Amino acid sequence: MIVNRIHEWARSTPTQLAIIANDVSLNYASFSRAIGASSDFFHRQQLPNLGTGVVISQNPLDVWLLVMGLRTVGLDTIVARSMSQLGELGVINPVCVAIDESHPDIKRPSLKHPAGAKIIMVPAEIYSNIHTGDILFPASHGRNYGGHILYTSGTTGTYKKVLRSSVREERSIERLGRIDAVNQKTIFHADAFGLWTSTGFLHPLAVWQSGGCVVVDNRNDRYSRFFRRRPTIAALIPSNLKMLLQSPSVSTQMSQEMDLIIGGSLAPLQIVEQAFRQITRKITIWYGATECNAIMISRFKTKEDLFWLEVLPDRIVQIVDEYGNECPVGQEGELRP
Repeated sequence: MIVNRIHEWARSTPTQLAIIANDVSLNYASFSRAIGASSDFFHRQQLPNLGTGVVISQNPLDVWLLVMGLRTVGLDTIVARSMSQLGELGVINPVCVAIDESHPDIKRPSLKHPAGAKIIMVPAEIYSNIHTGDILFPASHGRNYGGHILYTSGTTGTYKKVLRSSVREERSIERLGRIDAVNQKTIFHADAFGLWTSTGFLHPLAVWQSGGCVVVDNRNDRYSRFFRRRPTIAALIPSNLKMLLQSPSVSTQMSQEMDLIIGGSLAPLQIVEQAFRQITRKITIWYGATECNAIMISRFKTKEDLFWLEVLPDRIVQIVDEYGNECPVGQEGELRP
């Protein structure tokens, strides 16, 4: 599982940067200890080893640590921005809701909590000793590593949730590692992608699997310093790419060697061409789905590349009916990757 791989890098390359979240940096040694601290904290809560644990935090580093900690005690995890959104997600009978002590919902006790769920306020001091001491494998406490639930944006009126088991997750991150060609020198800028998205969840895991560094920044002014960490790969949706192109940082800190992944929605030609001129000539257009991850890609050179895409050789996607049978052309059904 990925936490063991992070621990292995902590033992072999302890000072190598693992994550930079809103300018807070952790090397692999501190990152591994922080995951262990989160795991031990949740083990002390005497939670059941099956079910769903909800994470609520506005801090991207805390989100990662809480998710990994809950998964080590056997729970599947899902991330929500607030208690209100949790109600909209339709999570059935969550075991617990882990919320960091700085979240605004802590001061709003009138908010409706999920029935039967244990509300756990996570204090920052559990991470007070992560920069010193032995590097130990995060304890499994005799439990299987849980999965993680991704979900769509809800633009159709409902959220579609997709559970990624730890086994399927390992296959996905190995695949993404090949596509992205990540290694120990990779600095992957995940922008503000949340852990409810494939890009915000699976791509960082692929980078940590290879010993690289992940940058995540969800602050409103993040594009003014986007290139400060010299990312080798960055992922952006078209609307955020447009904001980056409007930032002064583009004219002063261009990164011609950076691989730019554009996905999440259809990318307007004007924005892609501007990025090609002003940011990098290494642009890849990604098309996929939460259920299937990347399906097709296009290496952008001319405008024709927005319309002709290459289906990835290991990807087959079918439309099936409720019985799992492939639908004929024109019949509606469900995606099966």
